[in-house]
Amino acid sequence: MIATDVTYIRVDSPEEAVLAWKAHPGARYLAGGTEITTTARRSAAYPLTALIDVKGLVDTQILENQAGRLILGAALPLSALDDWPGFPLLSATVKGVADHTVRNRLTLGGNIAGMLPYREAVLPLLLADAAGLSIVPGVGSVAPSRKVWRLRDRFDKRLTLEPGELLLNFSLPEDCTSLPWAHRRKTRIGPVDYPLVTLCLVRHGQAFRLAVSGVHPYPLRADELDVALSAGAVSSRVDAVLEALGTPRSDQRASADYRAALFRLMLGSALEELS
Repeated sequence: MIATDVTYIRVDSPEEAVLAWKAHPGARYLAGGTEITTTARRSAAYPLTALIDVKGLVDTQILENQAGRLILGAALPLSALDDWPGFPLLSATVKGVADHTVRNRLTLGGNIAGMLPYREAVLPLLLADAAGLSIVPGVGSVAPSRKVWRLRDRFDKRLTLEPGELLLNFSLPEDCTSLPWAHRRKTRIGPVDYPLVTLCLVRHGQAFRLAVSGVHPYPLRADELDVALSAGAVSSRVDAVLEALGTPRSDQRASADYRAALFRLMLGSALEELS
């Protein structure tokens, strides 16, 4: 159980949500709630005075094409994207996150902005050069305002949000979803496990774009990786990417050498598939 009394607030608009956040110090936005409930139950020191329910907002539940851009609500459960044909790489990626029961609650925004380091759902969005839409509470009597921003500009190991900023949705060019793609994911004990390595690779003409998670304790999409993939035999490209990545993480689940060897096999296979 959660050790403190919590006020539940249901809102009808994003503007109402951020105003409620200003009025209740210690409030948190509620969509899937998997991380909030788990953390609050484990630690009485977790600050939680109010839950602002945003999962019913149209802006956070949207899943449609608007003027050549796909709009993905941040409160969409990952299970809604499992077999969604609109973005096959994203569907393949989210299927590897937890089991179906958890994906029924875990949201797209929660996976990307949460505390767990893997954040696999962000990989296809980074490759598609997605944009984010959020709303921030105004200072003092200033009204809340909406912001549009490039995901790569806000994502450095994790998504950076201002205090009280509410993530509404992501958008991406529709033509990015039809690029040739490959997805690889390896775990230690089975499909329902944290990844040792996850990689997403797309081909744009003769160029490749790569995003990875698990190799380091954060997701990574960097221009240096794309440059390393630009020319040469498959083995040479893989060597260049590994050099650009630096030494992989080493922990109780896998050594750095094992992760490097695993990544080498996975990237080589993905490159051969797309070539």
